[in-house]
Amino acid sequence: MDTYIGHPTRGEMDLLAFTLMLWRHKLLVGITCLLSLAAGIAYLYIATPYYRAEVVVIPAHDDTMNDQGGGSMNDKLGGLASLAGLNIGEESASEQTADAVLDSRQLAEDFVKGNDLVPVLLKKLKRPTLWRAVKVFKENLSKIKKDQNKGTTKITVEWTDPATAAQWANGLLALANDEMRIRARADASRNIEYLNHQLEATTDVELRRNIYDIIETQMRTLMLANGRIEYAFRVIDAGVPPEVKSRPQAVLVLLIALAVGLAIGCTVAFVRERLAQSREA
Repeated sequence: MDTYIGHPTRGEMDLLAFTLMLWRHKLLVGITCLLSLAAGIAYLYIATPYYRAEVVVIPAHDDTMNDQGGGSMNDKLGGLASLAGLNIGEESASEQTADAVLDSRQLAEDFVKGNDLVPVLLKKLKRPTLWRAVKVFKENLSKIKKDQNKGTTKITVEWTDPATAAQWANGLLALANDEMRIRARADASRNIEYLNHQLEATTDVELRRNIYDIIETQMRTLMLANGRIEYAFRVIDAGVPPEVKSRPQAVLVLLIALAVGLAIGCTVAFVRERLAQSREA
């Protein structure tokens, strides 16, 4: 029986040639890898360590804030509620609005300005500005991530001092709660004033009763905004000073350094092979 002996494919031949080339220049490749690793280790020693503090929160629901009998009032007072800016049957501090405020640039700007962080975040710049400081804080130091499955929101802040990172994470959340509380207080006060005017202008008994119900709901909102600190977000895990740095990551830096050293070694070895072949030709 005839036996077929397959010949190596082009890819196998190229891989074999490449392996043999590396073996011939193993000393060169080894030196470049060691030098690159040494550079990576030096970077780990001189790089500024950053620490990440995390705060985990959930929406601060309150069932007493929901309107009762909302279906009938939606039918009879739809135009009135829309004109007043009311959301009948919904929470006054909606989760979507709260999430948008928490992740907004305006909140980051208020936090940077309120804590006088412009010179802290931009101490290496000759002319630090609020806009640049907010950009650095929002894009490089802070992150808001919502977990749809768990219903939680994670606020993370990185800084060179672990205690400061935890303080900033907790402070950013507190500022978001304050902003939502101020908005709810202003909206409820405006709505109550508007509804009182409508109450004086109508004599319909059922309509007046429904207006009284809406005013009662808005009074509850106002009372909650004045009395509850965790108005929009309730803390599950408060930020604590971390003991382990988040970056630079030693393993990742060394792997990158090794890959760079290997790439440089292979490139130099390939160039030397080509030059040697051209001289022989």
